[in-house]
Amino acid sequence: MRENGYRLVLWDAWRPRYAQRALWAAQPDGRFLTPPTKVSRHTRGTSVDVSLADKDGRILEMPSDHDDFSKKADEDFSDVSKEVANRARILRRAMFAAGFSGVPAEWWHYDLRDWADYQPLE
Repeated sequence: MRENGYRLVLWDAWRPRYAQRALWAAQPDGRFLTPPTKVSRHTRGTSVDVSLADKDGRILEMPSDHDDFSKKADEDFSDVSKEVANRARILRRAMFAAGFSGVPAEWWHYDLRDWADYQPLE
């Protein structure tokens, strides 16, 4: 990413269970969040929510806002400019190269590939 003039922005990583419960209370949708009765990947410390900034640290436009649980967050990218779609693809390639896997419904969310080997951190 650096060769393209981008920096990684970290929005979210490890999430305590109380925060997961609060998110679920605000948005109880199993397509986007793990119910509090289960162990989420964020509570294991194996997930990150990321985006891109330019070389000067300015947050760049991406397909949607972080935690936008709408069709705009989907990796389809048909509703955005080619430039924005390209940024999302650059981010995805970089995260995959670093050993993460993605979630088709959330362009910003990435998991360690072996996330299931980890227990919750609390």
